[in-house]
Amino acid sequence: MPNDKKSDMLEYWKTARREIDSPPTRKTHYRSQNVSSKPKPKPKPVVPTMQPKPKKISFIDYLKSNKKFAIIIIVILTILLLGLIDFIVFYGRAHPGVKVGDIDLGFKSIEEAQCLITDTYEPRLNNNTVVVYVDEEAREKGVDDNGGSGLNEQLSVEQAKKTAQYWKVRATDLNAKLPSQKLADEAVNSTRGIFNIFNRIGAAIFGKKIDVYADFDEDALSEQVAKVNDTMATSVVNPTVKIVNADAQAIEGSDGNEVLADEFTSQLNKAFFVENQADSNFIANLHPATQKVTFSCAQELATKINNSLSRPVKFNYNSNIWDVSASDLGSWISVNIENRSDEKTGGCSCSNSDGNWCICAKIDPQQASKEVLSHARGQLNNDKTINVSFTNENNKIVVKPSDTFDIPNVSETVQVLNDEWLQNPVVYKNNASGKNSGSTSVDKSELIVNVNTTTVPEKLSFDEAIDLGIIGEITSFQTTYSSGAGTENRNYNIALVSSMLDNTICRAGGNIWSYNEITGECNADKGFKEAGSVYGTTYTKEAGGGICQVATTVFNAAYEAGYEIVERTNHDLHIASYPAGRDAAVSYPSPNLIWRNDTDSDVLVKLETTGYSVTCTLYGVSPNYRVETETGDWSPGDKYKTETVVDNTKPANTSYIQTSGSDGKSIVVKRKVFDKNGKLIREDVFKSNYKPKTEIKVIGPGPEADKLLASGEARLKNEHDNW
Repeated sequence: MPNDKKSDMLEYWKTARREIDSPPTRKTHYRSQNVSSKPKPKPKPVVPTMQPKPKKISFIDYLKSNKKFAIIIIVILTILLLGLIDFIVFYGRAHPGVKVGDIDLGFKSIEEAQCLITDTYEPRLNNNTVVVYVDEEAREKGVDDNGGSGLNEQLSVEQAKKTAQYWKVRATDLNAKLPSQKLADEAVNSTRGIFNIFNRIGAAIFGKKIDVYADFDEDALSEQVAKVNDTMATSVVNPTVKIVNADAQAIEGSDGNEVLADEFTSQLNKAFFVENQADSNFIANLHPATQKVTFSCAQELATKINNSLSRPVKFNYNSNIWDVSASDLGSWISVNIENRSDEKTGGCSCSNSDGNWCICAKIDPQQASKEVLSHARGQLNNDKTINVSFTNENNKIVVKPSDTFDIPNVSETVQVLNDEWLQNPVVYKNNASGKNSGSTSVDKSELIVNVNTTTVPEKLSFDEAIDLGIIGEITSFQTTYSSGAGTENRNYNIALVSSMLDNTICRAGGNIWSYNEITGECNADKGFKEAGSVYGTTYTKEAGGGICQVATTVFNAAYEAGYEIVERTNHDLHIASYPAGRDAAVSYPSPNLIWRNDTDSDVLVKLETTGYSVTCTLYGVSPNYRVETETGDWSPGDKYKTETVVDNTKPANTSYIQTSGSDGKSIVVKRKVFDKNGKLIREDVFKSNYKPKTEIKVIGPGPEADKLLASGEARLKNEHDNW
């Protein structure tokens, strides 16, 4: 082989070897003429190199390499640890800084907290007397503890309202109870829970105070707020609708101001639980009070009522059809302001108004039943007369009709009137296509109300007898009384004797109702307290003082019903709260109040009291008596005198008026009673002679008292001066 060929071949193999060991970055072609026809040798396979396995990293090493994540984990673990410690240490206990009122309950269990709350605040609640003042001037004058508050029993309601400067409120007046268990639970649980960690921290640093409070009887509290408002507030007069001679007219109202119940309750709670009795007082605040509905609401309702009154109504009972005039229908309609928030006051025509209050019109069942029954009774089982008797079975009044018979279903009839006549006086006009055109007109088509019949059972509950119209209210009379400081015992006696007379029965057929026969002697043994009572020409205190208020109320109810008054005596002293010449004094065994039931049905006597009024309502089958009263003019009597009494138990050189004076006078009241046919059945004359009321001036010891005693112009207080 030539040398040049050997050298070319050697160079070729060197180049190939280099390409195998280190591949070129770009493809190289060898186009040598001498080797182009020979096949290329196969390159050696590339053996891949082995990569090392990754090294495992521990959680600790990861935290070391990731500081943010480490911090988060540490915080979470710290919170969990603190929570566990908190749970173990404060399980069932109050956290540090938690207080109920002034008591620090930190670390205390519920039982320990309850004991502390009871021991601290129950004596304050029971012993503190809260004084509510009308203004700052009244608070500066303070409470008159020298006896002047006794005058409040002698004041009329209007006088008491004008002169009241403060009210004393005790826990017993409001049936107040300390909810120590609830307060302890609230103290322990107020900062508990995983999401309350910041509340716990805040309580520990800044403290957390839970206000102590009492649970009050809602009715008693409402009465107390009403007493304050009667004196301080300007009552809101809501718009209304009056119906006269079948014409309904809207009457505008007016705004006022009032003491708010929520704020008053909060002030009471603070005052009851202060440590110092001298601080147990506050001034009642007045706030603006607006009308519950607008005048436009009343106008809208008046329009609806007039639309109803323009639609004639007839009643059909056993094919006996009669008309009722629009004027009579108007007298059956009652208009009231109602709260529709609970949607349970259906059956009324209501104008739209802001909030939940609406002005509504309804058919009064009592008024409607009289008219329906009077027309339908002629068709009742051959003109049977409806008579009833009452019995008291397990403190529930049961009504027993004299016989079983059919009677118009008055409650159903009233419902029809409400639904089809009063509530829907407007109908939509339809256009030619039969669709609602959107315009309205009054439906003046005649409405015939079919009066259905129901069979009266042998006995009914009181409410059932009312609903069926078998019995109803014959008459009702209410008297009011003052309720300021010094009247608590008198008002208690009124409520007590009213409960004794409530649900009593005056039997038919000439039987009598006797006050003293029912109550007996109203003394301390029966629970009556000492209160103001007339003694000669002045006032004293004795057990049962105030019961004459109830006797006067019952007398006037029987008077207005037209029943025969068998015995009635006026007081020695005139009392302005009662109708002129129509008071009734009672004492055991005399004087007494007696009246007679000369009808064929029993009469049920019901008494109801509030903190400032007593109402007597007589129920049964009304005899439909008509009563005419003629009240004469006052005739002057003797002038009053002033008596000075020295009371050595009073502060020296002080004085006050214990009993105000008034001149004597007399009056005559005449009553005529007519039956349902207009026949005069009795004529009564009630003469009342009132003595002058002696003014009692009380003075404490001192030079002036000694001088008056020496001259005989004053006397020392004795056992009859029980005030």
